[in-house]
Amino acid sequence: MTSTVASSKLKLKFNGHTERVTDLKIQEENGKKILYTASRDKTIKGWEFVADATGELMAKLSKVFSGHGGFVNSISLAKSGKYLISVGADSTIRSWPITIEETKKHAEHAEKAYCALAHSTGTEESSQEYIFTGGVKPVLNVWNANLELKKQLKREDNEVAYITVIKAIPKKPETIICAYSDGAIVMWNIETGKIESSMKGHSCIIDSLVVSPDGSLCATAGRDKTVLLWDLKENGSNRCEISTGDTVNCLEFALSAYWLAAGTETSIMIWDILERDVVVEIPHPEDCKGSCTAIGWIDGFTLVAGYSDGTVRQYTVDVEQ
Repeated sequence: MTSTVASSKLKLKFNGHTERVTDLKIQEENGKKILYTASRDKTIKGWEFVADATGELMAKLSKVFSGHGGFVNSISLAKSGKYLISVGADSTIRSWPITIEETKKHAEHAEKAYCALAHSTGTEESSQEYIFTGGVKPVLNVWNANLELKKQLKREDNEVAYITVIKAIPKKPETIICAYSDGAIVMWNIETGKIESSMKGHSCIIDSLVVSPDGSLCATAGRDKTVLLWDLKENGSNRCEISTGDTVNCLEFALSAYWLAAGTETSIMIWDILERDVVVEIPHPEDCKGSCTAIGWIDGFTLVAGYSDGTVRQYTVDVEQ
């Protein structure tokens, strides 16, 4: 099998924040792709990519959400696109309106929060909205859209491990998947409140977990400098390992290909996971004063990355024929 070879090009760089970019999300609004970035500078910002007078690409600041009293650790967009959820070090959970139908809300979280997921089940006409959060306490918090805490789910096999990442599984809305501080990966059925399956491969805290767009694969990265791939169709029984040689801060599957991007301390690596080979490695630019800490795909070949120095960069990946 011939390995895929690609090259990358820096299309845009801007100073998004004054502190570390902790998370980023992308969604389409009124026909335009909007990038949301969260930071340790206590703010969340929305950016629109536009052309300036000379035709050069630039990032236009379109929204600023401020109110957190500490680091913003995680953000999540509602499936409806109407609001954004954030959690942080100030022990609050906040809902920010993106459309005029929504209002700003916040609630006490009881402890510092690390991760959040806005999720919904059912049809568009009769959907049930959930918000899941994880923090210092070893429980999965379940909220409704009004930020009312409805229940807490806890593992019995480890009553001290806390949740570091929460993700939805495409085509399986009744199940969410969580990464824990003891290296475990747990799939929860949100209708029954029971564990569907549990996987273990990392011997350390998991910092990143992502699910492929078709819901068949999961990738995890810990502080052991390895990325593990899990087959969710087999409840994680078939997995392979990718050694990076570097600490991995963030992961994200591409939207249209079996590519997996990883932000590390020294570069961004993109793998073809079918061929298990590196497609391209993007070294951190010389003017970068930090590491890649958040990553996402705008489309199949356009990558956006947030860095620990507060900068944001957009790259295009071109496959070489």
